[in-house]
Amino acid sequence: MQKPQTVSSFVYVGPLNPRSQAVAQKPLTPESARVVALGAWRLDGRLRPVAHFKKRMKQRKFSILDIEEVLRRGRPKGNGRFCPDHRNYKYEFQGSVDGVGLRVVFAIDATQDYMSAPLVILITAAWNTKSGIRRR
Repeated sequence: MQKPQTVSSFVYVGPLNPRSQAVAQKPLTPESARVVALGAWRLDGRLRPVAHFKKRMKQRKFSILDIEEVLRRGRPKGNGRFCPDHRNYKYEFQGSVDGVGLRVVFAIDATQDYMSAPLVILITAAWNTKSGIRRR
């Protein structure tokens, strides 16, 4: 008669990214937030467009490349604001894409390491038109 096999299962309960720090990070200046956000562009899975962002992307006709352009060349609109519910800092940048103004709002997760594994949450964007939509 065969002895029944015991099956063990393990569940990882650590941080989302094992390379990240689990301690809260300090607020960034807007220029530092730009560097961190653009750094996330080079890391797989470190850019998170929320459902609202995806909806607005379709509705307002902007692309991820438009967002990157504003982050690279746009100017920050004030300092980051801490959101205690989501434990992140929200930033707003204003720039121009093909001669049309675009406002971008994103957040940087304060529980993730800013340099080794930044997590950037794309929240929304709107064109500087009456409706916020760009006609192409």
